Amino acid sequence: YTKQGIKLDEAITLANKANQLQPGNASIQDSLGWAHYQKKQYQKAREYLEAANKIDAGNPTILYHLGALYFADGNIKDARKMLTAALEKSTRFEEAEQAKKLLSEIQ
Repeated sequence: YTKQGIKLDEAITLANKANQLQPGNASIQDSLGWAHYQKKQYQKAREYLEAANKIDAGNPTILYHLGALYFADGNIKDARKMLTAALEKSTRFEEAEQAKKLLSEIQ
């Protein structure tokens, strides 16, 4: 759901259940954060995405999600840092093109 930006409340409910079963899973934390980001709930998104990054530091998808969040929240310096780090790790992750586009808007 979060990849398509649909049924975000349901995505959050499902991810919360998964989080109860597998606490500390970076992918689940990322999904929760990305769903909250898409709902413009930036404080909640930050909690989950920063937790995901602590668990799986250097994951380009998580770094991109953090960069997009920071950009949306007006933190351009950290947005640039996260987006650059994501693309330095890999240019082949699923959202690499979105990361490149967002970074070019910041530059």
